[in-house]
Amino acid sequence: MGYTHYYRYAPNHPSFRAGWPQMVEDAQRIIDRVRGAGVVISGLGDAPPVSIDRIAFDGDGEAELTGESFVITPTLADLNSWEYDEHGVARVFCKTERFPYDLAVTAVLLRCRTIAPDVFALRSDGDWTDDWAQEATYPATGLNTRDLVAELFGDRPLESPFTD
Repeated sequence: MGYTHYYRYAPNHPSFRAGWPQMVEDAQRIIDRVRGAGVVISGLGDAPPVSIDRIAFDGDGEAELTGESFVITPTLADLNSWEYDEHGVARVFCKTERFPYDLAVTAVLLRCRTIAPDVFALRSDGDWTDDWAQEATYPATGLNTRDLVAELFGDRPLESPFTD
């Protein structure tokens, strides 16, 4: 299927709702930092990559450096019916193919998992100790997921946040 990240979240759960404003704010900080390192991040259509209504972005489509769109929304109404179950849990994935925007995707996922760990589950085709590790750097930026999150938010998760 290609290099993919899988995530589940319950947008109607009180923990998610309480954490949503922080997820939005932190996603914007992540995108600003990744863009500052030279990575192209594109919003979907005319929308910005981050708003109170959704976090949704791609990589550089003009340079063919994008896989699938990364999307987190605070309501199920913004998702396709096959993207959530009868219990109101969104089950989504994003195939990034390790393109540069993957750095923003993984950092946002890690941050959301940190903010709402009881309702935000995450797994990846990437390995926590290799692909997401301090040694796994995105060459063009000099950054990696864990360092980026630590730089912006002061916390460096040492244990894998992956579930399932």
